[in-house]
Amino acid sequence: MRWTSLSLRQTLIIGAGLGILLPAVALAVLQINAKLKNEVDLRVRAPMLQYADVLSNAMGVTIWNVDQAVAEKLVDAVMRNPDVASVVVTNEYGEIFIQKQNPTNPAATLLRDEREIAHNGARAGHLVLALSTERIERELWIDLIKLAVALISQVALSFAFIWLLFELRLLRPLRALQDSALRLASGELDQAVRWQHQDEIGDLSQSLDTMRKNLSARISERDQKNTDLQNELSERRRAEAALRISQAKFSGIFEASPVAMTVSRMGGDFKLLDVNSAWIHLFNLERDRMIGTSGATNGMWDSQHDRITVLDTLTQLGQIKNYSAWMRHGKAGDDHNKILCAISGRVVALGDEPLLILSYEDTTAKHQYALELAQHQDHLEAQVKERTQDLHLVLNQAEAANRAKSVFLANMSHELRTPLNAILGFAQLLQRDNGLNEEGKKKLATINRAGQHLLALINDVLEISRIEAGRISIQRAPLDLTDLLGSIEEIIRGRAEAKGLVFSVEYAADLPMFVEGDEHRLKQVLINLLGNGVKYTDRGSVTLRVSKNNGEINFEVCDTGAGIAAEDQERIFQPFYQTDVGIAKGEGTGLGLAISLEYTRLMGGRLTVDSQPGRGSVFVLSVSLQQTHAPILKVAAGRVLGLESGQDNIRVLVVDDKADNRELVRQLLEGAGFIVRTADNGRQAIDIFQDWHPQFIWMDMRMPVMDGYDSTRTIRTLTGGDQVKIVALTASAFEEDRAAVLAAGCDDMERKPLEVDRLFGMMGKLLGLRYRYNDEAQAAQPPAGEVAKVDLSILPIALLSELRTAAEQLDLEAARHIVERIGQQFDKTLAITLASLIDGYRFDPIVAMCDAIAERTGHA
Repeated sequence: MRWTSLSLRQTLIIGAGLGILLPAVALAVLQINAKLKNEVDLRVRAPMLQYADVLSNAMGVTIWNVDQAVAEKLVDAVMRNPDVASVVVTNEYGEIFIQKQNPTNPAATLLRDEREIAHNGARAGHLVLALSTERIERELWIDLIKLAVALISQVALSFAFIWLLFELRLLRPLRALQDSALRLASGELDQAVRWQHQDEIGDLSQSLDTMRKNLSARISERDQKNTDLQNELSERRRAEAALRISQAKFSGIFEASPVAMTVSRMGGDFKLLDVNSAWIHLFNLERDRMIGTSGATNGMWDSQHDRITVLDTLTQLGQIKNYSAWMRHGKAGDDHNKILCAISGRVVALGDEPLLILSYEDTTAKHQYALELAQHQDHLEAQVKERTQDLHLVLNQAEAANRAKSVFLANMSHELRTPLNAILGFAQLLQRDNGLNEEGKKKLATINRAGQHLLALINDVLEISRIEAGRISIQRAPLDLTDLLGSIEEIIRGRAEAKGLVFSVEYAADLPMFVEGDEHRLKQVLINLLGNGVKYTDRGSVTLRVSKNNGEINFEVCDTGAGIAAEDQERIFQPFYQTDVGIAKGEGTGLGLAISLEYTRLMGGRLTVDSQPGRGSVFVLSVSLQQTHAPILKVAAGRVLGLESGQDNIRVLVVDDKADNRELVRQLLEGAGFIVRTADNGRQAIDIFQDWHPQFIWMDMRMPVMDGYDSTRTIRTLTGGDQVKIVALTASAFEEDRAAVLAAGCDDMERKPLEVDRLFGMMGKLLGLRYRYNDEAQAAQPPAGEVAKVDLSILPIALLSELRTAAEQLDLEAARHIVERIGQQFDKTLAITLASLIDGYRFDPIVAMCDAIAERTGHA
């Protein structure tokens, strides 16, 4: 601790005050001590005098009577006072009458009182009474000590309070200000200087904090300036370094560049400051002679217009790119040495005055090449134009040939299918005759079989033509794979057993039941592969194995036939190609495998063959068939006998230019109870429609006088024409003809040869008819009594309502979808029964059953 510190001064001042105060306290104690002695005399002498008076008066009688016992009692009564040290009583003769000594009080300090004892005025004895002041003095000294301690304690507390007050109110804030000042002196300006009391120290603290803030602001400003200066200095140094590097790089690149370059002053004269070696080599000039010259005087520019254009562009835009100009090569005035240059450049700001950097690329050879190329291109364009004209001619010829082919195919389809329609139609009509004998039935079967074979050949030829024309598309829909394979098995098994072959089918256990695919194309390919296996196998077996592999279905057709040579295994898929074995068999057209391969590709599958001559063949068809929901159930309706009772007579107009076809359809319809009229062309059909107003028209599309397209369009414009149902009956085999037919106003289309079931099915669908069927049909459909027993109570009310609405509105598609849901979610047998009613257009029983359930459950 420094001698000049306030704390030491404070301690010394308080110590000095105590040094002055303590003698005063001692003097006070002495004064108190004197007062205590007086107090002792007062407190001891008064009892002593009282006791002496009592004993001297009482002892006179006692001594006179020499009554020792009474004397003792009197003395004992006095001795009860602890301050009494001794009592001595003598008689008149000086003999001790009674003497008592207090053993506990040695009487270090005594007060004595002697009295003469008298009796009746005569001296009877002498009394000496001694009292001790020790107890009183001790008590007084204790009080004195307490008083001194109290005084000293009060002085110490006063000293401590004064010191603490001085410490808290003066020294501590001063030390805080001292610490703050030291921090300010050391440069620590972050911590504020604060004193919470509003006094002189607080004012000093506020002044010091203001000084700190000002100093901090000045230091921050100074630091910011220093930082800015440092950044500016660093930036300038970097810029200088970059400039030096850039200049060094530029000098190196400029001189080493293979491109001819110049550096000019961007001023009024554009004088050359430097040129590189490539420029000297390009223009065959001397560097020293060119430095300091300008473009206006050095004679390099062949055209001053080009020079002015380049300089103006650079002045305005600051850059130019690939400006083509002729420049003089070699000495000025030499007009025979000119080169075409592509000039590029830009203005670069270096120092106070910007510089102009230009590059020159010799494009003379490119220019000459471009001229030659343009001449060659003109020549080529002339040749292309000539070839294009030739190609247009060839294309027109090809299109004409293609149109001729299409017309030929359409005509052939019409010409071949039209007589087949009559042949197969009348064969079916004769088969309906119950009076025909067995021999006649066999002959009709032969006619029908031969006709179907001829139709298959025609279809193959037309199908391969459609494939070549790209007019085939795939129609994917849910199908029952088990049912499809079952129907194929029935077809092939009969053929195999007829030849004495063993036919077997092996199904994998994990095959899905319902898949999505083109049922018609898939069935056609499988029947073709299996049919070929049976056709070219004379003994042994034909096997169909079906398995699932990575999302695909594999159909493997194995036979033990003659086999196929390696060189023929790819050619068999070409149209009209047949192996020697096939030619020897004398069957088929050689189109089956070609069509099957194209169908497989359209379905996104693969068709491969593995065969060895004499050991049979294995054809593998792999197609992606995704598992799906069950398809709409269909039940064959059987042969139509006529219309159910309760239905109006239906007027039908048959329009066909072929009498055989008209007669066939007329006999079929009249046999079922329809009223039929016929017409042999479209004009006659219009006249009959206006007079007779039929409800249904079978319209042939190719006829003389007026075809079916114009006739249909005209009928649709007549009164009632929008109500009649018109179905095109055509020999065309092309599906794309359907669009033209529907555009003409027909409701649907049927192809020739016409099947009887399709004929009645189409009319039933469009007119909502209900038919009577033969016994086989009755077996296929539930009889009336069985329909009455169908229990629809298992179905939810909402589903019943949907089914009734679809049946009441004769909505065939909606009804079939509802039945499909019933088969999937509730009862498959019930779904089959309802599907048979829907396919037979027997909607009335369905409505009646739904109404009965609604009445019974109270939801009518």
